[in-house]
Amino acid sequence: MNMLATIDLGGTHCRFARFAVTARGLALDAVETCPTARLQDGSAVLAQWESCLHAPLSQVAALVMGVAGPVQDGLRARLSNAPLRIDLNTVMPQFGLRRARVVNDFVCEACACLTPVGEMSRHLLGPADIPCPSHRSPEGALAPVAVLGAGTGLGSGWLVPQMDNGRLRWSPLPSEAGHQAFAFLGREEEEFAAFARERLERPLLRPDDVVT
Repeated sequence: MNMLATIDLGGTHCRFARFAVTARGLALDAVETCPTARLQDGSAVLAQWESCLHAPLSQVAALVMGVAGPVQDGLRARLSNAPLRIDLNTVMPQFGLRRARVVNDFVCEACACLTPVGEMSRHLLGPADIPCPSHRSPEGALAPVAVLGAGTGLGSGWLVPQMDNGRLRWSPLPSEAGHQAFAFLGREEEEFAAFARERLERPLLRPDDVVT
């Protein structure tokens, strides 16, 4: 039971991965991708993981699924930009899956900022001298970290710093910012907004409409 299963369920693509638990941490063992449109429900998603990675889920210690949409009770979710619904309560016994957790996909992205991969991220915005989250100290700047990703929709999340008995901890938070009203500034953007509202037949434009 030294394997972990992960699934990144997006509006267009679904990615399946297997990690090995080693003495030095997690090591990516295999990764595969398939179109989300092929998947009808949670059972199909788990069956596709087994098919793509040639291993039964009964042999993994746990599964984490990141879903591009709102999550309920850690085992249910729905995609914001696709009709797929997930309910692992009903399908875990079918696959012999012992432990599973469904989270918003940008909770996963936020947590990734604390990994060695996140430490190699390129600085884009804000004070350039603020170190990456995993290298910050309680005495340093306790600014939150914003995570954005333009895919099928505009994904977003946060890493919020918190002090816990003198230790700095980071809390990942999802944010469905792609579904709020888009702020247009200036005449040129307002003209584009009028064009887009007419073309898309929407009274209100969201970042999902404008950015992605």
